[in-house]
Amino acid sequence: MSAFGLLMSAPGQTAGVSPFTEDLMAACGLTRLQLATAYALGTTLSGVCIPFAGNVVDRWGARRMLCIGLVLMSATTSILSLVVPLSSFLHHRLGLTFPQAGMVILVPGFLLLRFSGQGLMTLCCNLTTGHWFESRRGLASAVISAVLSLSMNLMPLALVFLIDATGWQQAWRWMALFHILVVLPFIWVFWRDEPEPCGLSPDGKRSAHTRDTHPSTSPRAWTRGKALKTAAFWVPTLSISMGGLIITAVTFHLLDIGEQVGLDRQGAMAFLIPFGMTTMILSPLNGWLADRLSVRPFLFLQIFAFLTHLSLMPSLGTGWRFFLPAVTLGMAISSMGAISITVYPRFFGRKHLGKITSVQWSCTVIASAIGPALYAVSRQRTGSYHSAMYALLGFCICLLAGACFVRDPNGPANPVTREG
Repeated sequence: MSAFGLLMSAPGQTAGVSPFTEDLMAACGLTRLQLATAYALGTTLSGVCIPFAGNVVDRWGARRMLCIGLVLMSATTSILSLVVPLSSFLHHRLGLTFPQAGMVILVPGFLLLRFSGQGLMTLCCNLTTGHWFESRRGLASAVISAVLSLSMNLMPLALVFLIDATGWQQAWRWMALFHILVVLPFIWVFWRDEPEPCGLSPDGKRSAHTRDTHPSTSPRAWTRGKALKTAAFWVPTLSISMGGLIITAVTFHLLDIGEQVGLDRQGAMAFLIPFGMTTMILSPLNGWLADRLSVRPFLFLQIFAFLTHLSLMPSLGTGWRFFLPAVTLGMAISSMGAISITVYPRFFGRKHLGKITSVQWSCTVIASAIGPALYAVSRQRTGSYHSAMYALLGFCICLLAGACFVRDPNGPANPVTREG
């Protein structure tokens, strides 16, 4: 169910927005930097809202909030499909230029789209997985990541075909209709937030490794304020955020990146196939190992993969020069699930998990807002995306040094036998 919920959040993810970017620029008369700025503003504001949503999720439950997110996302895609007539209305009534009117519509549109899809729905899905699994939490994240990675990376190709067949406005309307009529009832009927109210226990049965019977009785009940004071929170959070920044930047500008090396729309989107295959293959292995190893090996793997990807992207071309940057990015992203789903409940317990992970996800969403804007500035000022990539290389080197200092704040223990 968590994998299904994450897949249905696609319209609010960059993978679900990127196929619409060229059409939006043409329809609203926007430059690439203007569209990236609107996307960055909307995404940043949505990231600021996510910690408040984490408080509500802990109080109301993931099922209810997930349904609210679905309704909000469907309404937003329907409104965005009307961006041209709405911009025309503002153009004539307020005297704005057409691009300015387009920005006025797109900024709050992206805010709601990113908050509902990438923010609220993703938070609810990851939180539910954290509640239902403890000693097998890494394996659960592996299964979810394996199913999701290929599906999410084939999504842009599917949307390209849908847009070509129906037009970009109608494609957004069809997605909204599907989510309201099919996805929303399915989630409401079958979703359950925690195992205990259902008479069940995490991992499907009472395990000898499980120490707590309910989040409120967990010996690891770190508050959000206490967790935010530890390197064990911030280094994994920054590493995951770097993943959000890079994958969002690449996906958002993928059509233009491909055009620079002579690829058409479908050829550029094919970059996501080796990327998706790599994440699908490596995610189960990383998830299996996450139940047995500390977080540091995954941090090192992820950061080294980022460094390799950023070093290869400036020489992107055809053949192996197209394949290797996609594979190394997939290697980095395949570690994100193992880190994000396992480390926070393992280190800080389940009682305040929604509040704690909401801050982590807020940072990731804000980073994903910075990525497209950073790449767009580099493209406009230098004619390529290379300057942004070199700047990120420097940050990853600093992050690699920080990963050496990550320790379990509760003291040494075997990841399999400890709570979470």
